[in-house]
Amino acid sequence: MKLSEVRALFLQTSGRMDLVNTDGSDNGANTYINAGQRMLDEKISFQKSVSRYIIDVPANTMFTTLTRCNAINEVWVENADGRTELERIDLQKLREMYSTPADVDASTPIYYSSIPVGLSSQQSEVLSNTTEQYILNGGFDSSEYWTVGAAWTIASGLAAYAIGDGNLVQSVKSIPLGSSITYSLLVSTFTASEGETGKLYIVGSNTTEQEILATILTTGTATATVVTGIDIDTISLVAENLDAVVVDNLSVIRTATIMSYDYNTVKFTDSQTCRGLYIMPPTDVTYTLSVFGRFYSPTLIDNNDETFWTVEHPFALVWAAMYILEVSYRNMEGAKGWMMSINDYLSGIDSEQVEEDSTYSDQMEG
Repeated sequence: MKLSEVRALFLQTSGRMDLVNTDGSDNGANTYINAGQRMLDEKISFQKSVSRYIIDVPANTMFTTLTRCNAINEVWVENADGRTELERIDLQKLREMYSTPADVDASTPIYYSSIPVGLSSQQSEVLSNTTEQYILNGGFDSSEYWTVGAAWTIASGLAAYAIGDGNLVQSVKSIPLGSSITYSLLVSTFTASEGETGKLYIVGSNTTEQEILATILTTGTATATVVTGIDIDTISLVAENLDAVVVDNLSVIRTATIMSYDYNTVKFTDSQTCRGLYIMPPTDVTYTLSVFGRFYSPTLIDNNDETFWTVEHPFALVWAAMYILEVSYRNMEGAKGWMMSINDYLSGIDSEQVEEDSTYSDQMEG
């Protein structure tokens, strides 16, 4: 099933007509569905939960960040000369071995250690700040740099949307996950479809994932600072339930904050969803870094979005969303009933995984 189909099933099961708009679009149902999906990810390990995260790291790299990562199993580096699995060691031991990282000669990394990167709300010691603008021609002086969908036009320093299909899209320099970005957009016209809640989204995406950076509901200057949950190389303006929108002065600025840390100077963000990864010694050339581990399922946003749970086990996903809904009602009996059904269902998935692992083990020993 796609997200729209799961949402319809959730509507039938819950009877909460207010959580889905009359046209079938989301009006709160996605929140419960995504919360249910996160719960399922945490309750059971399945084949698709073990994934590989790949990133190219340049020379002199000793630190990077991960997001949506539940557990790290293996870390590898590779280039044209070969592939090496890194040994996991405790951060304290890493500190003892490399007491002054800046003085360590770069070479092929040998070790890795997972470290916290979230900043406390009291953090105030900022060593330096740098900013970078990612949007080109955000004043819409022309259509240069923009891929203009059929429903959009760019003229006279404005971008305008009328009823139709297509988005306003720009490919941007890669914004790494965990980045703190500040967006700003001036909306001079905002006309919702009759009887609907109009929404204008600023969406960040890459080839496999997307994330809503902003949801705009009215005219005026919309601005806020958010932390990216994915790597972003495309920014889009997406209209939903709107008859007309006119915008100007789109800006997406990344702020890189360098914070003090007792183990040299490390780049931190204010994200509480990231985890840091130290690799030592620092890289001597560019490597492809591969992290194998358990990652949470992608957030479901668009109607056509699919994940392991929507495709393979949509009823388990709907039941999990129902559990979250019952908990929000403080209906413990109802929540307990849904949880019993979920656990019975998941035990079958777990049995299949155990059987597969057992067969593989027998083959290896035989």
